[in-house]
Amino acid sequence: MIVMHPDRTNPSGSPEVPSPPAASDGAGTDGAPTEESQPGFRPAVDLSSSEELAGAQVAGERRFWELLEASTDAIVEIDGAGRILLANSAAEKLCGYPREELLVAGMELLMGTEFRAQHQARLKEYAAAPAARMMGGGRAVQLTRKDGTQVPVEISLRPTRVHEELRVTAIIHDVSDREKAEQLVRAAKAQLEVRNREVARASRLQKDLLDSVSHELRTPLHTIIGFTELLQEELEGPLNDTQKRFLRHVYSDALHLLEMVNDILDINAIEAGRLDLQLTSFDAAACIEEAIGTIAEMAALKSVQIENHVTAPLMIQADRDRFGEVIYNLLSNAVKFNRENGKLGIEAELAGDRVRFCVWDTGVGIAPEQCATIFDRFGQAGTRQRGSGQGTGLGLPITRRLVELHGGSVWVESRVGEGSRFYGTFPAASA
Repeated sequence: MIVMHPDRTNPSGSPEVPSPPAASDGAGTDGAPTEESQPGFRPAVDLSSSEELAGAQVAGERRFWELLEASTDAIVEIDGAGRILLANSAAEKLCGYPREELLVAGMELLMGTEFRAQHQARLKEYAAAPAARMMGGGRAVQLTRKDGTQVPVEISLRPTRVHEELRVTAIIHDVSDREKAEQLVRAAKAQLEVRNREVARASRLQKDLLDSVSHELRTPLHTIIGFTELLQEELEGPLNDTQKRFLRHVYSDALHLLEMVNDILDINAIEAGRLDLQLTSFDAAACIEEAIGTIAEMAALKSVQIENHVTAPLMIQADRDRFGEVIYNLLSNAVKFNRENGKLGIEAELAGDRVRFCVWDTGVGIAPEQCATIFDRFGQAGTRQRGSGQGTGLGLPITRRLVELHGGSVWVESRVGEGSRFYGTFPAASA
């Protein structure tokens, strides 16, 4: 039920009715006196139209009250002095006051301490220049409930005139849930910032560690590899078979460890965005020939035959060193995971503005479920790992990232026991 201040009711307690029609001048159409002009005549008033008007007014007011009560926002109407003239049930629920008390009190009672002291001055300012606006400059204000607790609200003000007197309709929206959500968002942002700082710190520590690894591991490994090569040359005297075998193991394991260290450093540099490409136009065929020369000895140890089908000049636009690294990774994998007396080959063709390469082998192959993860970090597993017993598991992830840095793509087609075909694309050089 809506409660109204007594000033809002009609003094008579009933709706106004229209005045009866004005009396005529006492003459009919023919100039003769009419019945209404005769002494003692009292005209009969047609009450039907007045009753219909009053009924429509009551129905309209009832509909207005129903709409007001249906609002989930608190709605009050105040006069120029700040007295509450009307309040709906949502206002009663929000403020904690019975509506009878709200109508006795003024809006000042509901204002938080922030606005209470200046409420009357603000009210006079608003009365001097009334306009539809948000109270508090659009920010939430504190409404004080009967129990003393405060609720953050947004108050929309809209002025009206009733018999030339100022009335202000205030729609009060509880924003407690929104402010709680905003506090949660702010807390989450603060927590995220802390975590981001921790991640940045961990990243710096990782970089420092990798720099240390680069110096502390690679430097002595190069020394081991260099002196092992010198010993194998037998410049200081001949070696027996056992010594030669031991040196081969030292040399092989040192190279393997150096490759692992280099792979770890490379992939971390790529993922950290610290790898800059030096793009140039060059003949891919020449670079492929160099990569084949590098893995030739490795292939000979397993009696793997190499077929190079890229003999004509083929110009691409790429970082030459990184392209060579991609080709080397694919060719060395084709040797590692090949069978004894197997074959591997490399092919290339121009496909629009791209050059597509393919490195194939007759090795152990890859299971279908592993093809999707073979380019992930340490994705070398299962059949391929059992087939070689070597590898860092980082060569293919590095290959994929290097190809993608050039705007290309890489994929594999394989069947277990039938070998694999690795494809990659690089930009063709402009003519």
